[in-house]
Order: sequence, then structure tokens, then C-alpha cells
Amino acid sequence: MSVSPDKRRKMESALEQIKKYTVVVADTGDFNAIEEYKPQDATTNPSLILAAAKMPTYQHLVEQAIKYGMSNSGSEEEQVTNAMDKLFVNFGLEILKKVPGRVSTEVDARLSFDKDEMVSRARKLISLYEEAGVSKERILIKLSSTWEGIQAGQELEEKHGIHCNMTLLFSFAQAVACAEAKVTLISPFVGRILDWYKENTDRKNYEPHEDPGVVSVTKIYNYYKKFNYPTVVMGASFRNTGEVKALAGCDLLTISPGLLGELSQDHSAVTCSLTPQGAKECDLEQLHMDEKTFRWLHNEDRMAVEKLSDGIRKFAADAIKLETMIKERMFNVKNGKYNKRKIFCKRRGGIRRLGQSTAMMRPNLRWGVWVLAVSLLPLPQITAGSILGAAVNIELLDQDRSQQVRAHYSLVSSLPCPTLDDLCHEGNCIDQLSSSPVIGVLPSSGWCLHQWQKNIPKNHTSIFQLRSDRAVSLYSAADLSVRSDTKHVNQPPYVALPPPVRLQTACSQEIPVNVMDLDGDEIRCRYKKTDLGELLQLNEETCTLLYDGGAYLGQYSVEIMVEDFPPSVKNQIHSEAKPFSTISVHLLITVENGAGCSVVPEFTGVSPVGGAVIHVLPFEEVHVNITIDSRVQSVSEIAVIGPPGLFISPMEIGPNFQSSVTLSWVRGPNQFAHLLSICFTANTQSLQSNIRCIWLQQTQTDPLPPGTELKCKERELQMSLVLPISFMENLHFSDLQLNDPTCPVFYNSTHVIATFPLTGCGTKRMHLGSELLYTNTLRSINPNSTISRVATLLLPLACRIPGQQAKSPAFKITIPEEVKTFGAVSFWLEFHPPGEGPLAKETRVPRLRALPAVRAARDLRVTDKMEMLDLHVFSNCSLARAELIVGRCIESETEDFTNSKPLLNQGCASGNGTLEILISTSTVRVFRLYLNSLGIKGDTMYVECVVHLCVTTKQTDRCSDPCTETPDPTIIESILTRSYTVQSGPVPLIKVTEPSTTTANPTRTANPVTQPSTSQVTTSASRALDTGALWVITVSLLVLMLLP
Repeated sequence: MSVSPDKRRKMESALEQIKKYTVVVADTGDFNAIEEYKPQDATTNPSLILAAAKMPTYQHLVEQAIKYGMSNSGSEEEQVTNAMDKLFVNFGLEILKKVPGRVSTEVDARLSFDKDEMVSRARKLISLYEEAGVSKERILIKLSSTWEGIQAGQELEEKHGIHCNMTLLFSFAQAVACAEAKVTLISPFVGRILDWYKENTDRKNYEPHEDPGVVSVTKIYNYYKKFNYPTVVMGASFRNTGEVKALAGCDLLTISPGLLGELSQDHSAVTCSLTPQGAKECDLEQLHMDEKTFRWLHNEDRMAVEKLSDGIRKFAADAIKLETMIKERMFNVKNGKYNKRKIFCKRRGGIRRLGQSTAMMRPNLRWGVWVLAVSLLPLPQITAGSILGAAVNIELLDQDRSQQVRAHYSLVSSLPCPTLDDLCHEGNCIDQLSSSPVIGVLPSSGWCLHQWQKNIPKNHTSIFQLRSDRAVSLYSAADLSVRSDTKHVNQPPYVALPPPVRLQTACSQEIPVNVMDLDGDEIRCRYKKTDLGELLQLNEETCTLLYDGGAYLGQYSVEIMVEDFPPSVKNQIHSEAKPFSTISVHLLITVENGAGCSVVPEFTGVSPVGGAVIHVLPFEEVHVNITIDSRVQSVSEIAVIGPPGLFISPMEIGPNFQSSVTLSWVRGPNQFAHLLSICFTANTQSLQSNIRCIWLQQTQTDPLPPGTELKCKERELQMSLVLPISFMENLHFSDLQLNDPTCPVFYNSTHVIATFPLTGCGTKRMHLGSELLYTNTLRSINPNSTISRVATLLLPLACRIPGQQAKSPAFKITIPEEVKTFGAVSFWLEFHPPGEGPLAKETRVPRLRALPAVRAARDLRVTDKMEMLDLHVFSNCSLARAELIVGRCIESETEDFTNSKPLLNQGCASGNGTLEILISTSTVRVFRLYLNSLGIKGDTMYVECVVHLCVTTKQTDRCSDPCTETPDPTIIESILTRSYTVQSGPVPLIKVTEPSTTTANPTRTANPVTQPSTSQVTTSASRALDTGALWVITVSLLVLMLLP
């Protein structure tokens, strides 16, 4: 049966169609990609060689190059140069085993302005290839497209028959000069040209045929074909598949693996855009390019001058790094210090290395410049039910040294969350439930945290397995005898379980295994098992994992044993000492394709340092602020793992690329471990910050003496304390005070007495599960700063009021639905010039939340572009006391909000460009935008806001303002709708002759996020609050609560 041409074309991928018109070259050294997409040629460059030379996989190539360099006589500098040339050729030889065509090998970029040296170095490279049995016909020598580089290429082609690939080509002058030099091939950089125009002009989006890089390559191709130049054009450095398809028909296109993958899945029609016939019809004049003309015309192209200089500098910097590395290794060899096992990592004290599997050591060079590819490969996928991490900590049950200990387990698994029965098959497990379970987003598929405890034998192995996932075992052992040095039973060490660990391939990194020992013992770590072999080494003394950047994409299991030893064995060999106890931690490390080794998110100074210890008294509340700075990719989440009951605030996006969360934890009665860890990290789509862990030490307190009375008087809203002083010797009672030092504390010869309100004297109110908790602290404050032997007192005080269930048959409590409370709500955005629109009376002479008189009173200057615009946020809600709350607003020059700037954050103005105008209507909010201060440069903008409605449970109250108040997340005094995301249509920023209103038409239907609206204003539910739960809690707070 025959297939029609149209149907056959639809069956073919875009990649297959492009191959009909163009020779496809792999812009990668990833041999999996080469085998999958079957390109004709491949390339190398200094950045590739530098990254690859650090990997264990390529060490045999490095060793060969070093031996070759040392085998040739000459100065040390000449030997290093010989070794580097040999290293470049070694990589090229391996690539040629995989491709049928040619490989490009680059001459040192530092020679870009020295013609003779470039010719000499190119001839040397070719001789090395020929010595290895490879003809020069399969080699392209890459040269920078400077005037000197082009002349070197002409000499190599004419006199020596060496084919050249002219790289870093950005200007038409460079292309004409290369054509007249009759070099074999040029590589104009499409994507880098586009990058420059996006960075240096107001325009940020281009159709493929308008793309400056596409336009440049098209002109060069047409010029070459019109005037019959033999030089071929290979478009390079693509940013998207649209650029590639727009250049179908070009002689060659070098494409990254990510874009090759997209094109192989794209079945849209591809037409041949470039043809020799079409080129003949172009209106182009032939030029002659001598040196003077070249330098002038190239100098006139600012983009080309900047990009050529930048490219040479970057390639030269990587060449210097590689040369330094080679020189150091050769120096060690010449002094008799060369050790094959040291060639890719300097040994640190206590590092243990495990044997690497044959599959890991001999992967046929799968790694190459794919780590530098523009488009990322798909992230590794973790299957449902995978165990991403697990840890066990053990504590003594009592001091009679029974044969059992209490084990505290923590386990992170991918979504969906398994039940405790799926994890604990042995029974008798006590789940440590939390009202706010800890979950995370990355790695893809998401994860959740499980915590439970169980009494186990002192030596025990627990095995966990979810579905088809491989089993994970956690071993623990404890010596319950009395220690000779402390005269106490040993307390085992503690290990913290971090959020799922993500590493970038080709980027070295240190991963601390966070441990702590309350006895002050020496802690050491050792491998039980690792999938990463030599690629991930363990410093046993510091408990630090050292990743050298050489792993494939995927997940790798690592199991580590943590042991404590007497401090006296600090300098002894590990195998000679016997540990007191052992605990273990399992990590599943995900290796992903990243965005650069030096651009990971970083914690700012307000974030706690790793290893910090916070002492927590009973009923004390702890607050931890975490702020992250990420300047390359936006932060997707700040992932946190901590104890049950840990409250994690929603992530806030602030100015200057910063994101932050606040952690809160209240120590109530619990059977948790004495030492609790909180570990956190910041994740973007392809990057992860360093992981930090802090410790919460639950301070042990002495029991109160007989005769102590602490009463909670709910009706009077008071707390009273009567404390006998017989046990408080050497204490200055005049120094005693509560949280608020102005509240009196009385004492006589027998007792200390204090009565204070639950709503004052520094008393804190918080929720502890279903209980309402009031806390204060009685402490002695030494007014002098000198050290004293006078005793001190620190006594936490707490009243716990349990929530009561209404059980009377006389009434029934129902949970109102959102629509029954607020009606069918909708939201929309409108934009009006100041003093115009439906609220003109209130915006003409506005009342501003803050009064910057200069701004409010300044006159509009006569310009084509607006300087001020009023953003109106409307709701159709008719409920009398409903209030519209605007949480976050962002502005973007594109409809997809790929690049955005904040206008509001939590209802607060972001920077100096936004001010709120106070309006009498509670369901409308108006914000004045000062466009120049906001740095909005384009002629059009799009705005997106997150909004919700609120109504208080008391008529006399108002909803908390997120900008001026810090709402108590544990006290529910209002009812909220779910949050909605509202987007505007295009908002023109150019003045017109007649006054006009820029309005985003209202959408009267609020759609859930799973069914986005296709209308101009998109209204979608972005966060579903459990309003039923809020209502139940609200009612429980309003009914009468009885003391226990």
C-alpha cells in the first residue's frame, strides 16, 4: 500500500525532515545522544575538555597526555603545551570512533591574534592525528574568526591542505573575509546573537524568521551561494527549535541533545527555507575584504565586537585552567609524587574510596559537552513509591540498661505518600503525626516525610521496601554498659536526614552528613554501600561526601554508618578502635543536568549557619528565618525536613532575587528524640543550594518542688503562680521578672507570687495541635554584666486550653461552602490613568498608604510613554463585610510571564514604584504604578495578581492586612475564599490622542487551576484553602472551652 507524501511527512519527525535538507551535527560529546540521533560530525572545545578532564572516566586519556608531554624534551612550558595538544587529540580520536564524518579540534584561543602560532599549532595537531592513523580529511581545525585567525585558515587550506572551521563568527564582515580566504567551514552563532539583542534592546521576543541570529545566517548563506563561494555554513548555538527549523536547508546545523530530542518528537511540517536557487535571486552586492575594510566594518557591529571578545576570553580562561591542572600533575610526577589514584582528587585526611564497578569505569566516554548544551536534557524521573532517604536515631529507654532502645525513624518517599502500614511491617510503631505534613516538589514527582518511633533490640536491622523499589536497610547498635570514662551509659550520636539531594553532573560538590553527639565523643562515618564508587568519596573524619562531578544522569543509593568513639581515639586509625554505638542514614542522590557550577542559589546572612544548636525549653516557640539568593533561576521551593509540628510559612518572593520562608515550632509534651534536626535547601528547576542543618535540643528541666501551684483562670484570663523559695538558694528574688519586665513579681520569706493576664505581660498565644496554649517565662535577670556565682532561674510557664466539641442536641453546626458565604465570585483587573475610570473621584486627589509628597504632586511631563498608571483590582462580591485581599502582583513584558518583576508582595509595595490608594469600597483595591521607577521599558505589559476574599467572624473586627500586620497562623478569626490568580490582557503604555481606558475585561467565572480559562483574563484557583477546616476551628474557638 502506498503512502501519500503528505501523510508520510506527518509521520516523519521534524529532525528527519531537516536531515533531508541539511547535514546534522551533534553539538555534544554525549555518545548516547550521538548513537540515538546519528549525526554526521561532532565538535570539541576547551570548555568540554576542561570539564571532561576532571572526570574519572577520562583519566586514561589524561594519563596518556601527561606521559606524552614528559616524553618530549624541552622546557616545562613546552612539555605542558605538548600534553595539552595530545589531550585535545585524544578526545577527538575517541569521538571519531562514534561518528562517520569529521571532528573539530580547537586551537588555543590565546593565539587568536597570532597567525603564525595558529598555523604552527594546527599543523602539530594534524600530525598527532596522523600519528594515530587518522587522516587530516576527517579533522577540522577550529580557529577564532579574528583577522589573524582568518589569514591562518587561508594559509592552512592553501599551503597544507588542512580544513578549517572558523568559529566565534558574529558579523557579516567576518563571513565575507572567511569566504575570500576559501576556508572549508564557518560556524555563525545564532543563539548568542539573539542573546545580545535581548540583553541590549527593548525587544525580548522574536518570531523565528525575525530572530537576529537567523537573519544573520540567512544573509551569509545567500551571499555564499549567490557568488558561488565554496565555504559551507554551519549554524550553531541554537536557543530553540524554531531557529533550527527556520534555517532548514543550511549546509550544516550543529544542534544540542536537548533540541535534537525536541525535534525528534516534533511532527510538524518543515519546509526548506534556504536554497541555492533562492539565494541567486537575493539583492546582495559582492564585497572585497582587505584588512582595513574588515577591521572597520567589524568594528561598526557592536554586537559582533562584544561577542567575539567575550567568546575568546571565556575559551582562554578554560584553557588556562586546564593548563594549570596539567602543569600541577606533571610537577608531581617529576618529583616522584605521581600516583594514579590521585590524578583526579587530592586525598583528604580520612577519605575512604571504594572500588568502582567496571560499568562505571568503562562507559565508552559517555560524557562530553552535553553539560554545556544550551537546552537541558529531561530530568531523571523518580518512580512512585521510591525511598529518597531514611535515617534512624536511637535513645535509651531508661537508665536500668534494658536490652531495648527507642528508635526514631525518618523516611522520605516519593509521592503518593505511603501509609505507616506500608513502612512498618513489624508492628508496634507509633506514628508521629503532624497537622501539616512536610512535603516537597523536587526531584520531579514530589516527596513527603514520614516519622515514627518503635522500641527495638539494642542491635537491630530494619528493612523498608515500597512496591517494586529495592529494599533499604537501616542498622543500629548500642552498647548499654557503663562507660569507664564518664561513669554513664553511652548516648549514641544523632544523624540528620536532609531533603532529597540533587547534584549537577560535571560539577564537583561537598555534601555534609550532619551529625551530633551530646557526650562530646569523636564521630566518624563509613560507607556501608554506595552506587557511585570513586565518584563520591567519603571523608570519614569530617563526615563529608565529596562528589567530583563524573556521574551519569540518574539516581544513586548511598548508605552510611555513623559511629561514636572515645575522644582519646581521635588520632588513631579507624580500624583499631571499637565504636560505642552505630546508627545509619540512607540517601538516594539524584544527578541532573544543571545550569552551571558557579550559579547555585546561596543562603544570605539572616539564615542560620549549618550545625547551629538552639536550646528549647518546654512550651517554648522557636522561629527560624531562611532567605535564599538565586540570580540565575527562580526558586521553586525551599525544601525543609524537620520535627512533627513544624510550621513552614508560604515562600515569599522579595526584591533582589531573594526568596524566604519562616519556620516555627512549639515544644509541647512529646516523646521525640532529645535532639531534633531541621535541614533545608533551596531548589530551582535544575539547581540546588548547599544543604544546611540545625539542631533543636530539648532542654531537660528539673521537676517543680512540692508546694508549687500554677493555675490557669480561663474566666478571668489570668495565670497565677505560687512558688516556694526553699529550693532557690543564693537567688536574688528582686531580679525575677516575666517576659514583660514591667509586670510585678512579689515575694516574701516563703514564696514567690505572680498573677498576670493571659493577654498581657508578654504572654504568648499559640496553637499546639488542637489546644490553645498561653506561655510566659519567669527568669532571673542579672542587671550587671560581670560574671557572678549567683544562681539563676529559668522557669517556663504554660496554660493549655483544649478545644471542645459541641455536643448539644439543641443545635447543629454546619460548614458553609465558599459560594454560600461569598456568592459566585469573580475578579478582574482594570488600568486607568490617574484621576480617570470608575473611581476617578478617589484617585484624582488620592489618599496614599504612604505619603511621598513629591511623587503624589509631581506633574506629568510631555512624553509619548505613560509615567503613571492606576491598577484597579475588582471583585463582584456583594457581601457587606467582605474585604478584597491582594497578595502578590507581578509584571511582565510577555504574556507567558517567563521574565517578571514584582509589583506587590503580600499586599506590600515592592520597591519605590508602587503605592496603594486607599479606597472606601472594601472589595476594590487600587495601586498607583510609577512606570519609570518600576523599570518598565517596553510599550506593553501584562500583569498577574493573586487575590482572595476575607470576612471576619466578629462584626467589629477587620481582616488582617498582610502588608502591615503579621497574622497568627495558629489563630483563625476569619473565613477566606481560596486564592485566585488573575491575569490581564496586554496593557499598552503609549499615550494616545484621545484619553482611553486600558481594561482587562472581567471574567465572571472562577475556574479551578486544573481547568484554566481561555479568555483574555485568566482566573484560576492557585491554592485551595480548606475553608471547612477553618470554619470548624473558628467555631471551636467561639464555644465555651473548659479547663482540664
